[in-house]
Amino acid sequence: MPLGSFKASILGASAATGETYWAGLWYQERSSGDYITLKPSHDLDASGNIVVVACDNSNNPTGFTIDGGSTPSVIADSGGYFASFPNWNGNGTVKVRADGKLALGWVAYAGGHMYYSLHTSSSDWSIASGFTPYYTTNSYTGSAALFYSRAMDSWDNEDFVGCHGYNNFGYYEPDIFKARSSGTSGNVTLKWEGNRAGNDESYYDISLNSNSDMLWTTYHEANGSAIHPIQFLGFDKDTSSPGDAGTTKKTLEASGYGFHNSRYTARSGYDTAGYLVSAFQWPNSAYGITVAKATSADDPETLAWVRKIQFGTPAYTYSDSPRHCAQPVLDSAGNVYVAYRVKLLSPTKQCYIIASWENDGTFRWARTLMSEGSSNYQYTGEQPVVLTITDNDSLVFTGITGITTSGTDHPAVLIARLPTDGSLTSSSPIQPRGDSTANIYWMNDLTGNWAPIEAAGNLVAGSDTGEFFNAAIGSTTNLGTSTTSNTRSFVQAEVTG
Repeated sequence: MPLGSFKASILGASAATGETYWAGLWYQERSSGDYITLKPSHDLDASGNIVVVACDNSNNPTGFTIDGGSTPSVIADSGGYFASFPNWNGNGTVKVRADGKLALGWVAYAGGHMYYSLHTSSSDWSIASGFTPYYTTNSYTGSAALFYSRAMDSWDNEDFVGCHGYNNFGYYEPDIFKARSSGTSGNVTLKWEGNRAGNDESYYDISLNSNSDMLWTTYHEANGSAIHPIQFLGFDKDTSSPGDAGTTKKTLEASGYGFHNSRYTARSGYDTAGYLVSAFQWPNSAYGITVAKATSADDPETLAWVRKIQFGTPAYTYSDSPRHCAQPVLDSAGNVYVAYRVKLLSPTKQCYIIASWENDGTFRWARTLMSEGSSNYQYTGEQPVVLTITDNDSLVFTGITGITTSGTDHPAVLIARLPTDGSLTSSSPIQPRGDSTANIYWMNDLTGNWAPIEAAGNLVAGSDTGEFFNAAIGSTTNLGTSTTSNTRSFVQAEVTG
């Protein structure tokens, strides 16, 4: 029996594309105890189906697959949550591999553990045959602030998990491993750790380039100031110990600006360029994001263009600092799409902003997506956001939103299939539960005080970090494979909107 409830409403059909778009919710009734609603990640399989991992309020992950076409429905799930997979975090990532298997990578808040699991397919969430899930321990094992990071990338059936280690003295250093995807015990395939030269590095993202040979990781330099650069470290994924000479070091900075939650796409599927989004955390008068295109994914310092956008001025009057950002994605025409979570102010609105630029940096549009429960309940917690694009150029989004069930407000996973032209917006909600316990809004309301202020950005090449990667030792500890079932039902409601 499918787990949880997934209810979707139809946004409508686009005359431009002939496609049907929708938004829906995955949740469990709040009265059910360990309700699965938090920290979602998703990817698309070869058929465009949406593979999602989320967790309950005890951080136990569960998996499910939704038909990604015009009529959404749950087509497979894990049969419950994986009771032996602890500590699913906001950095948790699911990727569909070239062989159709599902790779899960995540990093715990505390204990310095990086986790990995491999599952049969999007239609069969069982553990892959001949494989046992496991974790490996970082060189630094203290508590780490990793919620905003993205833990894993996968390409050509190779999976890489990254983070920063953190010790009790407050020191950070990067840690990455190439996952062992067969067998039941033994060391990870390869493991690397940074040498922590100079200032600490706060890890945010990992991405393989389009040749699947260079592995790029993205950091912010923890220099003790609100103004700090974005740093990139790249090396050959098959080199066991790159060292100083084998680690490519790149830096971007903007005078007077500090950054938060950077994401770098080194493999866009459109060209060999690199695409960056980063949120401004300083100054507060510029709260918003910057988006940039690097001429080559392997040279993040050389930029073809840089843009920045905020909503209202001064920004702090009309929004908080942006929170989670999704990796930029591109459609078949090269248009760039980004998404991030933010609290708009005057009036207050907890939402996601999705924005788009042409491949030459020309701004196209920005929209808001959000849901609220009864009595205008809006979920305020920190949660990740993921954006992907289908082969027929539809955006697929996952994030967290608010809902009311059993008379109680709580979060739910928001899943949407959206048009890339920003159309089908409305000031009226769609209600997949058939009432105001779940109102989903896809709106063109960034006007008036929230009107976008879009301009050339400030990023330039900076002084490269002295950080580099050496080999690390990485023994593993096996996880159990038990699954705890819950008696939840699947319901789908379609309401023409």
